[in-house]
Amino acid sequence: MNVMPEGELTWPEQLGGGSVYDPVGVIHGGDLVDDGSTEEWSWSSYTHLFGATSKCVPTPTTQCPRLRWPVIAEGHGNHDGSNSTHEDGRGWFVDKNTRSRNQQRYEEGMLTEVSANGLHSSWDWSFGCNCAPLKGQCSLHLVHLGLYSGDTCQGCGDDGNSCFYGKACYGGFVYPEESYSFLAQDLAKNVGKSGRPVVIIQHYGFDGFSIAWYSPAERAALFELLRGYNVIGIFVGHTHCPQIYKWNGTHIGAGLAGPALDVYNLDATVKVEPGIFAVELWGNGTFRLAHRQTSATSSQWGNVQARKAVALEERCPVPASTVQAEEYVHNGEIGGVDPFLLEELAGMEKAAAAAKVLQREARAKHGKEQAARVHEVVAKAKRRRSQ
Repeated sequence: MNVMPEGELTWPEQLGGGSVYDPVGVIHGGDLVDDGSTEEWSWSSYTHLFGATSKCVPTPTTQCPRLRWPVIAEGHGNHDGSNSTHEDGRGWFVDKNTRSRNQQRYEEGMLTEVSANGLHSSWDWSFGCNCAPLKGQCSLHLVHLGLYSGDTCQGCGDDGNSCFYGKACYGGFVYPEESYSFLAQDLAKNVGKSGRPVVIIQHYGFDGFSIAWYSPAERAALFELLRGYNVIGIFVGHTHCPQIYKWNGTHIGAGLAGPALDVYNLDATVKVEPGIFAVELWGNGTFRLAHRQTSATSSQWGNVQARKAVALEERCPVPASTVQAEEYVHNGEIGGVDPFLLEELAGMEKAAAAAKVLQREARAKHGKEQAARVHEVVAKAKRRRSQ
């Protein structure tokens, strides 16, 4: 990220192009260290990379974190060790230091709310917008829940015991530390019925691997709570695999019945070829995201990308036709166009118009052969839905 001078890097063409500007801040999705149970020295390695505020000034005797921008929020991952329920506090240094950093951010005005236990946080990012009722000023509300949304450990799996790690409710990777209550209170207080966009961050996702780490009841409760708000995305980690999918409270995929939320699975920031998500929300309600992949010698845009139109508030809705025509998701399935998205488009009222947009894009970027493949995917999806 430090080698991306403002204005010199451009977004992928399929997302609209244009300059990538300096970020407002950075969010970490958990697993701050590799082994928080025993390796307390690893915390200094983390803070060497990621700072808590933007006020660091290097001196002859002190150095600032390597990342030029502050980490606005970070949370507990399953690698981060113990939690407040452990009497001996062994390996509790990640949570202890997260509390301290959150308090520092709150005192400097970077955070709006911090939970009573100091582990969860929320904040607003304001931006100029084209929404006349809001007089040119909009804001995005973000909430970091740490490990996952819940209050106390409820086990995992349908029976509460079928856990990936064997024993239910054992270890620092199962206790959510009252994050659900914090989320419910925070959204009611800071978002209410405004309809302004909301982003949720937690470590565990909703894929087949992640759901073996917490309970169906906790996931269902989260979905029911979020249905009352304009949630434009849930950012998760854990699998270290960048991808995008939809989640309806019980299942993930495309063509899901009823309402569903967009989930963005983060890459790992420290591994052989780490990556990040660059995310931007425009003043006209356009949201776009792209995976940036790095190696020891270069960096490039990955295949995981998205673009969609979102409402900026209840008074500033996005016309359905705009959403259908502009929504774009690419997980790398067929050069530039995701067939799962096309399957969803086939079920929409204005599917034909939306499909034409994607077909035209495919033809321009990948030739007639690719456009024909896109057309075939859409036709098959329509046939399946009519059967």
